Amino acid sequence: MDERTEKLLDLVSTNGALDSNKLFDFNLQEFDTYRLFLYSLSQVENQMAKQERMPYLNKFKNNVFKTFTIKPDILHLLLLTVSCKSARNLKLPFNNIFIDASFILEDNLKIMGMTFELLTKGEQKQLREAISLRKFNSLNKSNYSSEFYHTLGKKDLLTAYVHYLDINRKKMAFTNFFIDLEKGEIAEYNQAESQKYQRRIKDFIINLLLFFNEPRVTMYIIDKKKPARRKTGTIPIPSQLRTKLHYELKNYIEKIYITGQSHSKLGYSYWVRGHWRRFISPKFKNKQGQKTWILPHIRGEGLMPPQVFEVTK
Repeated sequence: MDERTEKLLDLVSTNGALDSNKLFDFNLQEFDTYRLFLYSLSQVENQMAKQERMPYLNKFKNNVFKTFTIKPDILHLLLLTVSCKSARNLKLPFNNIFIDASFILEDNLKIMGMTFELLTKGEQKQLREAISLRKFNSLNKSNYSSEFYHTLGKKDLLTAYVHYLDINRKKMAFTNFFIDLEKGEIAEYNQAESQKYQRRIKDFIINLLLFFNEPRVTMYIIDKKKPARRKTGTIPIPSQLRTKLHYELKNYIEKIYITGQSHSKLGYSYWVRGHWRRFISPKFKNKQGQKTWILPHIRGEGLMPPQVFEVTK
């Protein structure tokens, strides 16, 4: 634990214990979310049985994850965008990503960072074995469905490990989702967790994945000087993901952020393929019976879900 983490915990504590009210209202600085995630992770891992520890938790501690900090205007877009029913064939730009963001999702729920990781077939096999051990232990039943158990190892799964503050329970906690990237939907969630906020968290995760898959978003990496940070006693910060937005998407995000739009939900944009337009209606007096070629173009505003076009003869 570095000096900043100790100071941070002291600022949000009362009589040596974390104060959820202080933490809920506290304005976190850059990488504070990362520090609190590490702290909570160490607390949770001490309570977990060895066979239950997920392999990606060790990766996080070993600084394998790349960090993506969500800027306020992009966060505003993600929170306002409606739930997408056509999110298909999603990809991760990198296999391990930490989302450095702290924001209020509901009146009593504050998100405090999350991890995205693509589970390999080997890691899915390891999870399957861990679930199997719990199935045959009458004192510790599995929290996962049999359908999910039998699909492990057969498809690409993303696991999202979400760190949040529940003001009602007065504690920081974790919940995790398994996402089928091909279908763009939740494959499984930990049934031991409260389902009260599951839908809102899921919608936000899908919208963030859509942002990563946006054709108008370019991602690149910035590396911090990790050895120098170790010498000064500060925690090593993972490589950072940065984005460069196409001007159309950038202008749209700035517009809704500057105007403070908050009450109406935002939709999506999509590509329209090139096609022939025929002038059939009598109102086209000079062009009736003719046709013209319409170039491919983008229709609508907002994030653009991946599209699959079938070519026919």
